[in-house]
Formats: sequence, structure tokens, C-alpha cells
Amino acid sequence: MYAKHSLREIEGIGLITADKLQAIGLFWAEDLLSLPLRSLKIRLRNFPELNRRVLLKFCRQAELLQVVDSGQFAEGLYSAGIRNLAKLYSLKPQTVVNAIDESIAKGLLKTPIDEATATEWQKLAIQYDYTGIVQGLLLSEDGQPIKQGTIYCKAGRAITANDGTFWLPGVRYGAARILIEAVGFKQFTANLKLSNLKKSRYRFTLIPGTDVVEEIDENSGQSIRRFDINDRIVQERKELWEIPEATLLHLSHRYVDGDVKLSTVHRIKKGNVITISTVRLLGEAVSVDDENTTVYQLQGGTLVKRSKSLSDYRLGVRYAGLLDAGYKLDDILEIQ
Repeated sequence: MYAKHSLREIEGIGLITADKLQAIGLFWAEDLLSLPLRSLKIRLRNFPELNRRVLLKFCRQAELLQVVDSGQFAEGLYSAGIRNLAKLYSLKPQTVVNAIDESIAKGLLKTPIDEATATEWQKLAIQYDYTGIVQGLLLSEDGQPIKQGTIYCKAGRAITANDGTFWLPGVRYGAARILIEAVGFKQFTANLKLSNLKKSRYRFTLIPGTDVVEEIDENSGQSIRRFDINDRIVQERKELWEIPEATLLHLSHRYVDGDVKLSTVHRIKKGNVITISTVRLLGEAVSVDDENTTVYQLQGGTLVKRSKSLSDYRLGVRYAGLLDAGYKLDDILEIQ
């Protein structure tokens, strides 16, 4: 699953049709899944023989090919009326076996399957139908590709190739958090929003430098990564007098009763737990005109407003690549 398949592995796509698809930038069977059918039809408008019905069949077989890993099996399922993954995993395993037997009777296939194989196909179909591929490009500030960069996600990790490209499959649709690291560059995390298109494409620009304080595991002697995709955020409620002098706090919430919540700009990380100290104060402790993310410094038990923004203190150049990429500050503040 998620392996790349040649266009010609799809039954019915010969050399001439493959050349036409490659002429518009489609080189793999998986490329047929990365665009809506309407967009495919527009890009192939100069080839009227590749009409909507033909393209739909190719796309459906490309989808089935991800699970059965054989163009003939994909054709056999399609011929038997099992024309998408949702249909495949909604049936009883024996029904799938019977569909393959039906295709064998038609002369489309020679190899039968058993219920165990059908069940495995169905498990893969469910996984594939709810996940996609994050495909991207990692660049330096001067536009040069970054090789051997690492992209972490709960689905796994990917290493960038010499041209800076990476391919991270199995990422669930919806919100996905990734962490990007490369030697000689600042690391950052990002929350991506993946649509139900099979591929989501991104380009990231890293800032030279390092913000990693190396910690050593005394048992193994190996360094510990400062940020982990499984980090857990804990908010620790405190009174103002418990907050150390000179601590930087930012306005994070206004309650209905007029009170305000301030949270520490910087966090304390131990293991996979990141602790944020918070304090609840009367609304008069800060100006009514102050916006969320306004930063204060605790001096002599009072709050002194600072001219720098929260992004200056907490994000700095660490997230400059995200800002350049079009992320809004509010979106970046959600990155924990």
C-alpha cells in the first residue's frame, strides 16, 4: 500500500494512453488520485477519447490497485461491481472471494483468493480510505533543497531526498501535526489540514541556525530530541505571588465575568510533558484594550506591558518559515 505503480499496471492503459497522461504530468497510477475528476477532464480536454467514463474507470482501478497490488485483481474487482474501496470493505470476505471467482469465470483472472486474503484487502482498504499522503519540498532560505531532513508525524517519518522532496503516507485526513528537523537549521512544528484528496502538497522553508539544547539520556548516552510529536501540554494553575519575578506572561483568555487568564510565554519541558503556568486575575489587572497575546513582565508583583509581541518572544524566527508560507499568527499560536 502507498507504493508507486506504473500507469501501465492499470488494465486498459496502453502505451499511447500512458503517453497522453504523462504529457499532462501524470506519471504514476497514484497521480490519478491526486486530482478531482473534473480537473483531470479539463487537463485532458485535447484528448476527447479520454472521456469522463474512461477516466473514472482508470481512477477507480488505481484506487483498488493500492490495496490488491495487481492490475489484474483491480480489473477483476471492478468487473464484478466492486468499484471503490468503500464497497470493498463493506462486503463479507466470502462475497469478495466470489467476485474474484466470477472474474476467473470470465477469463479476466487465473488466480483465486481465499477469505484470509480478502480480509487483508479489506483491512488495507479501510486504512487507505481514511488516510492520505503528505508530499512536500524542504528548502533553505536561499531556495536550495535540504537533503536528509526528517519529517515526523504519528503516521511515521520521512527523510528528504537529495532534491529536498519527501513522501509521507498513511496520514489521517483532517488535522495532522508534523515536526521538521534538519542539521544546521531551526526546527518547527506545524498543524496541517488535510483534505480528502489522496495527496496534499506542501513546501517548507527552514531558517539557518539551531534552537535545540542537547539533552543526554544517561542510560543510553544518546541525545534526546527536544520536541516530540507525542508531547502533552499541561496547564498548571498558580497564584500571582507564586510566579517568579521577571516572568513573561501573555493575555490568553477573557472570562465572561470579566476576569482574565494569563499564561507563561515560555514553557517547561520534562520528558514528553510541556508545562504552562497560568494565573487568573481580575480584569482590571490589564487594560480593556489589550488583545490576546499581549505580553507583560512581572516586576515587583505588578504587570508591566512589553512592546514586543508574543511572536517576538515565543516564536521569533523559529516560525518565520510558516509566516512566509502564509500561515496566520492565530494558526501558529495553536502549534503546541
